[in-house]
Amino acid sequence: MQKHFSLKEKTGVKFRFSEELLMQAAAHAEERGMTLDEYIKEAAELAQKHNYEQNEANPKENLD
Repeated sequence: MQKHFSLKEKTGVKFRFSEELLMQAAAHAEERGMTLDEYIKEAAELAQKHNYEQNEANPKENLD
């Protein structure tokens, strides 16, 4: 069963997580002293940064 967690209001992106992955993320967030919301927001921001860096490194590939 897929549960979904939305950060659309913060990042404009929706994510879908399995319940197992969500539980693992919650445990890791707790270990880091973060809420699950903070943890997922951080992950989304890192993914966006990585995507931006990939686009900057390979601009010609992204024109197709």
